[in-house]
Amino acid sequence: MAVDFRAKKTIGNEKSKLKLKFTGFIKKITRRKK
Repeated sequence: MAVDFRAKKTIGNEKSKLKLKFTGFIKKITRRKK
């Protein structure tokens, strides 16, 4: 159980990192369009 929880935690961290990268990417594009 503990190992599974740790794995889920790392996956969640990776997902949040990807989300931050994605939002930053979208912000860059919207800035260029203006």
